[in-house]
Amino acid sequence: EMCIRDRVEEAVQPKAEETIKNEETQDMKAEEQNAEEGKVAEKLEVEELPPNNTIYVNNLNEKIKLEELRESLKYIFGQYGEVVDISAKANLRMKGQAFIIYKDLDAAKKARKELNGFVLFDKPMRVNFAKVYSDVIAKQNGTYVPREKKPAVDIKKFAEKKGQKDPNKPGANPKQTSRIQIPHHTLFVENLPPGITAEHLIALFSEYPGFKEVRLISFKNVAFVEYEDHLQSGIALSRLSGHMIAPDHPLQISFAKKD
Repeated sequence: EMCIRDRVEEAVQPKAEETIKNEETQDMKAEEQNAEEGKVAEKLEVEELPPNNTIYVNNLNEKIKLEELRESLKYIFGQYGEVVDISAKANLRMKGQAFIIYKDLDAAKKARKELNGFVLFDKPMRVNFAKVYSDVIAKQNGTYVPREKKPAVDIKKFAEKKGQKDPNKPGANPKQTSRIQIPHHTLFVENLPPGITAEHLIALFSEYPGFKEVRLISFKNVAFVEYEDHLQSGIALSRLSGHMIAPDHPLQISFAKKD
């Protein structure tokens, strides 16, 4: 009986030890897997920009639903201070990007330092200061300059502003009719300063309803900005025409030509 018992114990003991080791290995793998979500990966290289209450985030997982992404960003960035607003859109140009606006500059500094490289939904976030101030912060620090509110775009007035005659008036040159700007859902933006980025333009034009995307042609210093319809693009045109985007660079905006 002793011999049988000894043989059984000898047979069971290694298996028990092996089971313990397997369980420990599984626990370690589980811990590593749990740590994978939310860990800070190797810091991603970002451009050195002056501190700003607005944080620009890209390299976000584009497969995540917009509402879930916003809630996740609000929770994560909210750990560092009061978040005034989060701008994240589902259009093609803005996918994988977001703007986080903090009330306090120190909170933005800490978030930028701590969260660059933070893994969210299996992708490390690239976190940096935005290149422009949001209107929300400009109003808080007293630097906000209201843009001149202009009346709704009128084709005849727009044509006259461009030095063209009303084609319906006697004496108008018929050849000039084709040059009259017809409202279009896409805007043509000129006089952009060298080195401007699509993100800069997105931050500016996405403040207006119906914004879809920006297509920047950097070597020509021009861009196309698309909205849902011509009424929404007209609002952006009327508000941003002449906006001083950089010294000696007021925006020149017109409706794009019909396709």
